[in-house]
Amino acid sequence: FAQAIGGGNADQVEVPEGEVLSHVWSPDGTEIACAVRQGDVIFIHMVTAPFGGGPRTSVRLDRQDRPIERLRLLRWIGTDVYFQAHEGGKRAVALQRVSLGGGGVTDVSAAWTIAGDLTGIAVTPDAKRVAYTALADGQEDLWVANMDGTSPRRLTNDRAFDRHPLWTSNGRTVFYQSNRGGQLDLWEA
Repeated sequence: FAQAIGGGNADQVEVPEGEVLSHVWSPDGTEIACAVRQGDVIFIHMVTAPFGGGPRTSVRLDRQDRPIERLRLLRWIGTDVYFQAHEGGKRAVALQRVSLGGGGVTDVSAAWTIAGDLTGIAVTPDAKRVAYTALADGQEDLWVANMDGTSPRRLTNDRAFDRHPLWTSNGRTVFYQSNRGGQLDLWEA
């Protein structure tokens, strides 16, 4: 894929062969984690930024019991990369974390109690809280909770759809996409 460097010029970043699904920068900006589909398997490859090359580390994500169909890398915090995964025909998403040190994958949202289906997730820069959208009874609303799913708090409750939450860099404000004003706009909570 290409990235803009300096004066806005785009330079090609070399990543391993396959279909690049998503990418996220390391906290210090020296590496890029790329989710790459290679055949029927998805890997997260860590490559040196800005020029890429062979991966420093690779982690295989696909599992036979619950294959990942699509994913979006959300945030790289310390030695963990958080991602939103659509698994094995499910409409809802799951929040997962891969440890770059040990390579283990954890379903962070598995123990959460949510009314409806998760449709979008965002992680704060300190990995202590999440914002998520949930669809229940045809209504998609915005929520925030602790990373372990405790203390959920509903931020919206109406027929407008609320999607694609994203925390600000200080973790105090959530931006999200909504049609609550009639057209599609960005809103903050």
